[in-house]
Amino acid sequence: MLEKRLEIELFKKTKNLLKRELLGIKSATKKLSELESLADKHNSNFYQAALNEIKYSSELNQVKLYEISLYTEQELKKLAKEIFKISNSFSSLTKEDIYRYFINLDNDVSLCRVEGDSMTGANILDGDFVIYQKTKFVNNNDIIICSINDRMFIKRFLIIDGRIILRSENSNYLDYPINLDDNFKIIGKVQQLLRNLK
Repeated sequence: MLEKRLEIELFKKTKNLLKRELLGIKSATKKLSELESLADKHNSNFYQAALNEIKYSSELNQVKLYEISLYTEQELKKLAKEIFKISNSFSSLTKEDIYRYFINLDNDVSLCRVEGDSMTGANILDGDFVIYQKTKFVNNNDIIICSINDRMFIKRFLIIDGRIILRSENSNYLDYPINLDDNFKIIGKVQQLLRNLK
């Protein structure tokens, strides 16, 4: 049997590797296999406990990005039409309302639609559209759109003890610390929310 302190450390390590495997980091799979063998050898449940705690389907909720161009009136009208169609119609907004909304925004912005419940604490709900400024420069505590190993996410950006942490606004989800082998890119900073009111 393993010492309790060691089991706790292995449990935490396994959880972190499971998250990394979920994000497509191949090196994590081999390490997980070694940890699983170690758990079996010592009749320990740290590996299974980590598996039970990680929610594979919703550990980090993805967003679908819809790039928008704000250069001409024609493009804006086309955008309004597309948003209207994608959202299954905004009950309180017309296509003209959406057009007038966007015409006042800066050129260097884009739109994405959120999937999942990981940001509900920030009042960002499943199916919402968010407007984000395209930038690679963000501040601590900003809500950002980012890419991790070519998958897109919306998370709160934190720097804790010199390390980048991506945090969900939902206590059911774990923090995700960015590691050296993560292909991490900041896409932009969330500015505004556009919701389909039912």
